[in-house]
Amino acid sequence: MSSKDIKRVIKALEEYRTNLLRELDALENVIECSLKNYDFMIDFAIQKGFKRVVDIGCAFGQQAELCKNRIKYIGINEDELNFYSPKPKHVTYSAEKYPYYIPFDLYKNDIAISNLAIGWNCYVDEKETEKQFEAISNDFKACLLYLTVERGNLLNKYFKHIEEFKKEQNRKLLPTAFYYCYN
Repeated sequence: MSSKDIKRVIKALEEYRTNLLRELDALENVIECSLKNYDFMIDFAIQKGFKRVVDIGCAFGQQAELCKNRIKYIGINEDELNFYSPKPKHVTYSAEKYPYYIPFDLYKNDIAISNLAIGWNCYVDEKETEKQFEAISNDFKACLLYLTVERGNLLNKYFKHIEEFKKEQNRKLLPTAFYYCYN
């Protein structure tokens, strides 16, 4: 094997390792802090009569398993990832950076959910957050967002109705809450 071949194999192994570590990190986040959030969000969507949730910032989409026999799930993530598999009938994934053009009011009767993604301080600045909030208010009938309270205060510009749930003040990081928003 030539040194060029060895370098190519090493590069491929490094990429494979990086992808595995990203997936492991996402799965650890889902298990550690997100399962209870997603379970709450899915129960909430069902109680409100929605037939489908659109999860913006779904990462690998392992949380789709919580929707099985309960509600249809669409996961949107900006990177083309090795989405959770096997892909059951109730699950669809899309590799898009939100916001993006959504034709024909495709999700107008659905609820968007986002856990630690839309408007989350470590991912986007305030200008991008406002762009996301404006788009989500136009693209969906309603949304349920898990946000920092600081970013939750920006929602008033984009939604007529905002209900705050499960505000957590005792977090080591920033205070957070769930925000149910609709117009």
